[in-house]
Amino acid sequence: WGWRARYALAVARLAEGNEEGAEKLLRPIVDDEAAPNAVRNDARAALARQLYGQKKFAEAFEIYAKIDTPIAKQDQLLVEKAWAKVAARDERRALGMEIGLGAPAYRLVFAPERWLIRTASLDRLCQFRSAHLAVLDFDDADLLAPRDPVADLGAVPGEDRCEVVAEEGAAPGRRCTGNAPRVSIACCDARISPTSRR
Repeated sequence: WGWRARYALAVARLAEGNEEGAEKLLRPIVDDEAAPNAVRNDARAALARQLYGQKKFAEAFEIYAKIDTPIAKQDQLLVEKAWAKVAARDERRALGMEIGLGAPAYRLVFAPERWLIRTASLDRLCQFRSAHLAVLDFDDADLLAPRDPVADLGAVPGEDRCEVVAEEGAAPGRRCTGNAPRVSIACCDARISPTSRR
């Protein structure tokens, strides 16, 4: 209980606006291996959030990286790590973490921040079309239901055929015949008309 009490005291300091006092209480918890793992992880998350707020993005990411929880419980951690990378102008790693949130372990996670991270990162990488598609995807997303990417293609059984292809000199994508829309893995959006895809 002593470790949890120290953590609670640090959180109280944060609530009072005493960031320096909170950091002095959190650092020993984070660094001491005798502290219970759950308390250390809570202290790491609080310290990383505090460092992020102070615009110390690299140090915040290092602290986030030390949090060791089961993968299925790392959804919020991945979102916060991705935001730290966006703020540090490391958009590629932020996109990697955003893509990680699409893993089956997180299929039931409600994380609308994914689209914001994707859009901001793609925009900064001058991938304006892909950023626009991410906005449209968010606009059309049913955020409470798990998504089926093949069903999102709009294929009608018997009339359309979609298959994953890797053409020479091109990125892997989907080749669709019939009435199915033409898409790529990077920018899959069946709601845009064929004329606007050019």
